[in-house]
Amino acid sequence: MNKGFTLLEVLIYVAIFAIVLGFLSSILIITTRVEMRESAAAEVTQQSSYVIQTIQRLVRESSQIEEASSSLILRPLYASKDKTTIRLSGGVIYLREGSSNPEIALTSDKVTVNSLSFQKFSNPPGKDVVEINIMMTFKSDN
Repeated sequence: MNKGFTLLEVLIYVAIFAIVLGFLSSILIITTRVEMRESAAAEVTQQSSYVIQTIQRLVRESSQIEEASSSLILRPLYASKDKTTIRLSGGVIYLREGSSNPEIALTSDKVTVNSLSFQKFSNPPGKDVVEINIMMTFKSDN
């Protein structure tokens, strides 16, 4: 007595295996895309929060907002220090504290800052307030 599989049974098993493999592959691809999208969103959120918190701290520590348009120029509390400048150049936000210090990038190469603008609101006799408008995107090949 011969025991084994017929050609029809083998073809059915191979077809079922191929269908299951196709479903598992599509689930893996979708999961990977969602993970990449969530990672990009987290990176943009983290960097924008860092930039906004840094600017808020600098404004809080300043004595005067000298300019608020495409760049932000702040005067420090102490006259011994020079002005602080925040500006956008080439998709990167730069900070310079004092004229002799080098510029420091506030954003990494993982994101591109598409726009950055500031608007000053006077609040006499209190401190002035700055509105920050920032648009940031994740750098990706997709």
